[in-house]
Amino acid sequence: CDWSSDVCSSDLVAPRQVWGLAFGLLVAVSGVTPVRAQSTARVVVAAEVPVASSREFVTRDVGIGVFGSWRARRFLAVDGDLVFYPSAFPDHPPAFSRRRTEWSAGVSAGPSLGRWRPFGTVRAGALSYSPAAAPFACILIYPPPLTCALATGATLPMLNLGAGIERHGPGRLFLRLDVTDRAVRYDGPVLTRRRRAEQTGFWSHAPRTAVAVGVGF
Repeated sequence: CDWSSDVCSSDLVAPRQVWGLAFGLLVAVSGVTPVRAQSTARVVVAAEVPVASSREFVTRDVGIGVFGSWRARRFLAVDGDLVFYPSAFPDHPPAFSRRRTEWSAGVSAGPSLGRWRPFGTVRAGALSYSPAAAPFACILIYPPPLTCALATGATLPMLNLGAGIERHGPGRLFLRLDVTDRAVRYDGPVLTRRRRAEQTGFWSHAPRTAVAVGVGF
């Protein structure tokens, strides 16, 4: 990867591709009329497996968590999740965090089409980096590299915006897939991967895909 370049050949999927998918699903939602009365569950509890990409660190993070949803209105649900990422991060040296915790809450909107529900979603929350499992060398420059700034731990604002689809049934079975643009706000002053000095902090965008399986009531 060329640090002097604005584009790295190993970069992960660009946020505009996530936005494109979200827009396409939202268009589909707005153009479809429900074929029958609502059949989705009012309350859902599920196990969730998210895969969160990071363009800033050129890696992916796989987690396990709990997802919950409450149908407040016919087209509107209140959603929330709590996710634990147990492995060292990133998956290439230096690993500056031994684990991460992510939590968010927000809403999803979309019609019930029989057992299916396409939706758009927005959730706000935080991403918490635990400190590094062991010390590692950091170059003594100002501002410090982002990896060094995060090595002592940090809790950062986060926003997920995207779209997805749910299936309710048969029985109480609940399945959900959502694809979002996960935006994380990093504090400054720091030096980014591309050797760009960010004095006041910056937002980093990358795709997050999550699959949830659970029960509805």
